[in-house]
Amino acid sequence: MTMTPEDKKLLADHIKAIAKILYKNTPQEKIETLEGIETAVRDQVLEHVSPQITFFYRRKDGNRIGTHPNDKKLCGSDKNHSKTSVTFRN
Repeated sequence: MTMTPEDKKLLADHIKAIAKILYKNTPQEKIETLEGIETAVRDQVLEHVSPQITFFYRRKDGNRIGTHPNDKKLCGSDKNHSKTSVTFRN
């Protein structure tokens, strides 16, 4: 899927705004090393960003993705090492 230049700019602008909010709400001691930054970013995105984005992805029948037997899941873990998943369909 190709994104228009206008949408790319809009997305970049929103990502910058989101990054500022997440940075402001991340304890300084968590971002003192490269590993800490990577972990903090991943944790923040999993907790605050990804769940909101998935609300926009619905199947054509109106149900949320993940409710159909053909839906597939990608699994990961959150900051508490709880299993999290993102669902998609080919």
